[in-house]
Order: sequence, then C-alpha cells, then structure tokens
Amino acid sequence: MTAEALRGTHVRHLPPVDPGLKAHCFEGRRTQDLEWMIAPYVAAVAPRVLWRIEEGGWDLIGFEAVDGRHAVYEPGSPDLHKLTDSLSSVRGYASQVTGRLLTP
Repeated sequence: MTAEALRGTHVRHLPPVDPGLKAHCFEGRRTQDLEWMIAPYVAAVAPRVLWRIEEGGWDLIGFEAVDGRHAVYEPGSPDLHKLTDSLSSVRGYASQVTGRLLTP
C-alpha cells in the first residue's frame, strides 16, 4: 500500500502476538474484531471502515480520517454535553448490533 493510498486514512493496528503478552494481545484482537463487525451498523455516526489487512501477524484496519481533536473530560468542559449527546445517539444501535452479532 502506498503513502498516497493511505492519505485521508486513520490506521488502527495490532502487531504480531508476543507469547509473553498473549492475554493483552487477545483483548486487543477482540476489540479490533468488534470494531470491524459493527462498522456497517454505525456508519451513520462513526468514521467509515475502508479496509482490513491481516498479513505477517499484523492486523490493520483503515478508517476514514475525520477532522477534530480529542475531547476534554474535565468538569465543566463543553465537550461533556457533546459526549453525552453522542452516546445517547448510539444507544439505539447497541441492541441492534449486539443482537445481530450474537445470534447464532
């Protein structure tokens, strides 16, 4: 993949599993798998997932890059109201996504 192809992409990655850190790596892998699985259900409120590559032990997921900054979680921050609004808007997705992912 070229640098040009990655422009406008945020890449989440997991390195190859270190035998001494298996528990930590398992949790990271589980989180990465969940992000990949829920992507189609949260596309209206989250950056789009563009691709996933698993090669040489590495696990990479490319997300659409978005402009912004990290939220400030300090008391009195104006970000807190925005955060609660965002969480409320995705609450409806939780049961829909969980039911579909956990149904055998």
